[in-house]
Amino acid sequence: MNKILIALFVLTWALPGKTQLGYTLEEIIQKYGDNYSVGYNSDSLFYAIFENVKAGRSEKKTVMITLFNSDRKDAICIGKLIVYSLDEINEAVDKFNKKYVKKSELEWKDYENGILYIIDIDRNRGLFTITSLIDL
Repeated sequence: MNKILIALFVLTWALPGKTQLGYTLEEIIQKYGDNYSVGYNSDSLFYAIFENVKAGRSEKKTVMITLFNSDRKDAICIGKLIVYSLDEINEAVDKFNKKYVKKSELEWKDYENGILYIIDIDRNRGLFTITSLIDL
């Protein structure tokens, strides 16, 4: 457990501007505002949902769900899911193919920062999600 905490602590400085992984809930609230909702998922992980956030270079607003290791303000973000419009999927896949190691058709690994990226497609709703997880 101590190794995981040390790794998460190091990631706080290793991932600036790239993702919210490794940041505290308080830091994410400072960036995205205090208009968010919270709860627990089926695995008993605490989450915060931020709506109307700008993700990446897209001008569209979207939803970001962040997972934490506890429900305290100093909890560390261990996972993130962002919803995108399906018309942006080619750009996302191209970016991942160029920057990261492809593990499967819709899964990439950033070995430098210890992050796993997973894309899930929902054609019925016309959207896809990118899940980012700490994967040391």
